[in-house]
Amino acid sequence: MALVRDKYPNPAFQVIGPSYLYSNNTGAYPCLSRYNLERTGAFPAGEAQVSRMNDALGFLMKEERRGKTWTSFWGTSSKTPLLLLAWLESDPSGEMDLADVFANNGGSSIYEDMCEKVLKMLRGKLSANRKDPVHLQLFETLDKGRKQIVYSRTMTVEQVYENVAGWMEAAENIPSVKFNVKWKNKDGKPVHFVRPWCPGPGAISSVLRTQYRTQNSGNIGRMQDRRSCPITEEEVYRLFLPDTYGGRRDAKLIETCMKETLRTSGELLLDAFRFQRVASKGHPFTKEMLWRACAALELLGILLYKKGIRKEDYMKSKMFLLGRLMGLADCLHRNYCIIERNKETLKTHTKPIPGQLMGSAVYQTALQRPKEALKMLFGKMQIYINWASANPDSQSGWIIKKISETFKEIEVDGIALPERPTLDEQVELIVGYGSELSFPREPYYKNSADQEKSQEEEA
Repeated sequence: MALVRDKYPNPAFQVIGPSYLYSNNTGAYPCLSRYNLERTGAFPAGEAQVSRMNDALGFLMKEERRGKTWTSFWGTSSKTPLLLLAWLESDPSGEMDLADVFANNGGSSIYEDMCEKVLKMLRGKLSANRKDPVHLQLFETLDKGRKQIVYSRTMTVEQVYENVAGWMEAAENIPSVKFNVKWKNKDGKPVHFVRPWCPGPGAISSVLRTQYRTQNSGNIGRMQDRRSCPITEEEVYRLFLPDTYGGRRDAKLIETCMKETLRTSGELLLDAFRFQRVASKGHPFTKEMLWRACAALELLGILLYKKGIRKEDYMKSKMFLLGRLMGLADCLHRNYCIIERNKETLKTHTKPIPGQLMGSAVYQTALQRPKEALKMLFGKMQIYINWASANPDSQSGWIIKKISETFKEIEVDGIALPERPTLDEQVELIVGYGSELSFPREPYYKNSADQEKSQEEEA
């Protein structure tokens, strides 16, 4: 066939800008002219093939096809945004939001709805040809005019369906968590609380490049993006779209991701949970900080799932129960502060709550020496339990009851807390500490006489 004679096309890529299909810069790379072959002679290709390649790129990156065959997001390296192309070979002009599912930040019900719609459309493709190829390519910018593919993968429709469905199932592997906020959405309507949702690959990349340091003084810590991350984009996609031949390689990756998430976002999660119980006027975190905390929590749940550790089992573990106990201790301490500090102001809650409550005070100890943390917590709680017993109210009474039950669960079966917790057990502690405590709506009564008296007063 006729070869390219003049020069290769220079397509204008979305997001990353002008690019070269093939660049022969002999000034920068003298080795390219070692065999006296310059320009297109150094890399011969059919002119018609190159033209079709250029036209295909132009079609996939049309502005109106954003979210379907192309999109962009910030990767683990935050220097420049990444460009992602994704398409179904037999139907590249289809209306599936395939690119958004492969790259979206997630973190909201909109992403889950999008995944459900794509799964529904893929189910229709399965009946026709389950081996139909789906292509994914990820581009990054090295310098002006020079780009490279950092990840390339071809999967079958069947593989994509199983991986996306499995990812959504893994995202359910944490108990209920809620953060109280006072925000407004794009329509100006108030938002009262935020919950973790299924994260996309973009959210996972954001978590892995996050670096947060707490202030340990009741103030919000500092969050920034790391300049480099030991987890590459290819590895992020190995988590999201695993193959059947990963074996030990993927097991090592899961362990590394869990370790990195704890190291860089562990304090972010601690502050997110701590401020949830301390703040009375809504969570003080910015939207970006709280969104990353939610994504980090979801990632830890997904990693536990990929290790075969399900929430139905780990919510009964000793470390999870210790985390839950720490959360209950915070709530009891908070009630004490609200009532006792505001007696003179008729309980208007004007006096601030301490930046660190009982449970969060032993958090770091619990991560390393859980037995010592339990002993410390037991000693700290006595004064507040005595106070609540002498001054019963519905919420404190319920908390004391749950504290007693949790202590018994930790001590049952003769299985003690570990001397030095594993990485998995540290994650279980964090999730337990942050899990939502559903206070009963029905009033708590000390005894039957107290109940009858209260009902008579209401009548």
